[in-house]
Amino acid sequence: METIIKIMTEEGLHCNVEELKHGIKTLLKVIERSPVSIIITNALGEIQFVNARFTFSMQYSFDDVKGKNPRIFNSEHHSQEVFELMWKTIRAGNIWHGEFQNRKKDGTVFWENVIISPLIENNGTISNYILIMDDNTERKKISENLVAAKEKAEESDQLKSAFLSNMSHEIRTPMNGIIGFSELLLDPFLESGQIAKFAGIINKSGNRLLSIVEDIMDISKIESCQIQVKKQLLSVNQLINAIQKEYSFKAIEKGIELRLEMLSLQYELFIESDETKLSKVLTNFVDNSIKFTHDGYVEIGIKLTEDFVQFHIKDTGIGIQKEFHDKIFERFRQTESVYTRKYGGIGLGLTISKGLVELLGGTVWFESEPGKGSIFYFSIPRAEKINMGKSEE
Repeated sequence: METIIKIMTEEGLHCNVEELKHGIKTLLKVIERSPVSIIITNALGEIQFVNARFTFSMQYSFDDVKGKNPRIFNSEHHSQEVFELMWKTIRAGNIWHGEFQNRKKDGTVFWENVIISPLIENNGTISNYILIMDDNTERKKISENLVAAKEKAEESDQLKSAFLSNMSHEIRTPMNGIIGFSELLLDPFLESGQIAKFAGIINKSGNRLLSIVEDIMDISKIESCQIQVKKQLLSVNQLINAIQKEYSFKAIEKGIELRLEMLSLQYELFIESDETKLSKVLTNFVDNSIKFTHDGYVEIGIKLTEDFVQFHIKDTGIGIQKEFHDKIFERFRQTESVYTRKYGGIGLGLTISKGLVELLGGTVWFESEPGKGSIFYFSIPRAEKINMGKSEE
């Protein structure tokens, strides 16, 4: 208080007493009611005054900080160079603007915009420093969120562009096969063996094109919450066996083994779930594993817990680099991979699988290491077991 009166007295030497009293009273009222924290120090940086906003915001009383340097509030986030530059600026008689991460009395860390202004005497010496500090935590958080949202939107646009480019390639390839070999079939001099071969290529291209369209429709329905779950009692054993039979030929073509690990099932296991969606999840994972496995095997396995059936699809394929682990289930992610053109696909299979598993009340996760393969897990709630053979131990 004495510091403020001294400042006002020096500034108001040419005022009459009444004007000076009124000025001091007005200034004190402004400072005390200020919405920002105000600190006044002496030339050594020792605190001589703090306003009400400071004590409310920082939780320190004036007695707590009197005679101390404002640096006691520093969270140690800033380097020594920052403070050296600040002192160099204000000791030269200039105003310093900056941002500090400070700490309240209870240890809470927050950000403040800070202005430090030196008070210069008539003889050119500095008598005091005035610090004005405004809590900037929320604004900084909003700004950081906006930057993050902008970066995410830009990344999303890039991924969509890459996705559309890749999808165009993926659609044109089977379409060219269908159109090209359909035209060849019009040749009246084709032999029966050639006709069968071309018809097989057309059929394969058509199925590939249909798969692409189905994936696009599935992801659209999942994201717009238009998928209905139709639960019914189904046999896990029969479902797994059917998928193995369906994909065995594809595995044999690649020279790998597609095997089952169902040792824990000593009976026919029934669960209450949506068979179509569960089958879609399993086929997506199996197809993906076969695609990225050159030798070795792909394994479909089951493990029972009290409330869930845990499926796993294990392969000895190329594996997934660690930097992609937190992004692998995001849509379109395969489009940014160097493997996209080599292995094909539009990068929606894993995203669709995760969405379907969550719709069925389950969770999905994975383990993978480059060159050593991957294991994809997902769990589905199980219904009351119906024992059709041996009793459960």
